[in-house]
Amino acid sequence: KKSRSCDLDHLTAHTRTGVTCECNLAPLCRHHHQLKTHAGWTYQQLTPGTFLWQEPHGQTMLVTPTGTRDLTDP
Repeated sequence: KKSRSCDLDHLTAHTRTGVTCECNLAPLCRHHHQLKTHAGWTYQQLTPGTFLWQEPHGQTMLVTPTGTRDLTDP
């Protein structure tokens, strides 16, 4: 059985003056943290619990507490 661990990710990188506080941390599963850290994905928090993710080729996803929606132009 796979473990589903959660990482706390700095929205503004700690090395770029990002503070370690609730206002600058987002919970990411290990897979999504790896995509952001090593595969060129980016995201920004729009409101608490709502994130806009973009993959390196331009696909954009809106992630909310109720689900994920692809915002990429067809």
